[in-house]
Amino acid sequence: MLVMRNYFTMIDELIPGMLSIVGRAWAYFFIEIVFNIIGAIVGWIVIKAVTFGKYPDFDTKETTVSAVGIGAIFSVFALFIIYPLYL
Repeated sequence: MLVMRNYFTMIDELIPGMLSIVGRAWAYFFIEIVFNIIGAIVGWIVIKAVTFGKYPDFDTKETTVSAVGIGAIFSVFALFIIYPLYL
């Protein structure tokens, strides 16, 4: 009986740990996809449009381009949320 009690205690501690690892992996994957890939694509387009094609060149950091892209996405979402409040 003592062996079974220790087995169930071990399982009760193992399952939340495994779920935590899986959750962190999914969160990392989601953040990697959204912030880096989509942000870089949108940021590249926004920077090229604002600077009339001069920037970003190949020396520009990808994180800078991604940050501009995420800022542009959040700005558009904020515009669609705030603007209808004043109509």
